[in-house]
Amino acid sequence: MENLQEYLDKNLSKVEFMKEQSETAPSFGKVISETREALGMTQKELSNRTGIPQSNISLIEGDRANPSVKILERLALGMGKKLIIRFE
Repeated sequence: MENLQEYLDKNLSKVEFMKEQSETAPSFGKVISETREALGMTQKELSNRTGIPQSNISLIEGDRANPSVKILERLALGMGKKLIIRFE
């Protein structure tokens, strides 16, 4: 059995790692925005293809909304992409 300090040392390093990963990993909004722009597509065009209001796309791309997996799938399909989510 580990003591409190061993437990804290082990788990604090995990928390710090997760915080570092979340600060360096791109957000869904950034990935969607960069993909859309690389395709030369406007938010309005993506809206027309997906049925998702342009204002909602703007909120997602600005990281001011947390899209569901269903919405992410619709956005991916609207850009001719496939949504893949992994835990590694």
